[in-house]
Amino acid sequence: MAFAIYLFPFTGIAFLWFIGVLRDHMGAQEDRFFATVFMGSGLLFLAMLFTAGAMTAGIILAFRTMPDRLFESGLYAFGRAAAYQLVNVYAIKMAAVFMISASTAAIRARIFPRWMALLGYGLALLLLLSTGYVFSGRRWSSRFGCC
Repeated sequence: MAFAIYLFPFTGIAFLWFIGVLRDHMGAQEDRFFATVFMGSGLLFLAMLFTAGAMTAGIILAFRTMPDRLFESGLYAFGRAAAYQLVNVYAIKMAAVFMISASTAAIRARIFPRWMALLGYGLALLLLLSTGYVFSGRRWSSRFGCC
């Protein structure tokens, strides 16, 4: 788990390159409004993902230093809940906004097929309207034997 969290910065770099490549392909056809929403939502998504990763890495490091007292202190419960909310509520909504703006910009600039942009709209709508409740709480914990 710790190894996967330490790979987050590299995924972030790849995501930034992806944003740059798409903006380069749009070129002069880029709409300023959608470009701003595209860039802003992408950066917010990445910032939230990095924050949740740092919180999770902090929990892992705290467990290594005080494994007996971590669960009693409330730090674990707070860190887990905060990281969960960041990723499964806020970052997912920003990912949906990113997908909508990317699909709209792609249709206007004709940088990839229309069906792909329509699929992006559909998946973004699914992310935007999802509540994140399905995998939270006791159902998830009891089903998979954790926490």
